[in-house]
Amino acid sequence: MPVLVAFGALGRSAVDLGEEATEGRKDELRTDGLYRYTRNPQNVGYVLLFATYAVLANSPLVGVLTVEFAVVTVLQVLAEEAWLRGTYGDAYDAYCERVPRFVGVRTFTRALGDD
Repeated sequence: MPVLVAFGALGRSAVDLGEEATEGRKDELRTDGLYRYTRNPQNVGYVLLFATYAVLANSPLVGVLTVEFAVVTVLQVLAEEAWLRGTYGDAYDAYCERVPRFVGVRTFTRALGDD
């Protein structure tokens, strides 16, 4: 089941973002679709997918590689946030106030329609 959720999140984020919006354009900050629940839906999906594989593989090596991947992902996101803040300014800061970096309580309350 977690594998299906991960693939679903990855597919949905690809549809929501779209190819033309992946080129570092400065016209508009994307906050719709899955980006309403988490600022990094693709990364959440990747980490969930790798973590699920690590559990299913029952391999310490795969577990270590998954943790390493998660750490690299967090570092990449932190570096990207500086660019986003510089590009979108106050709009990005307001978005950060409303939406968690990865997954939080607000993610679930929005998904359930309570927000």
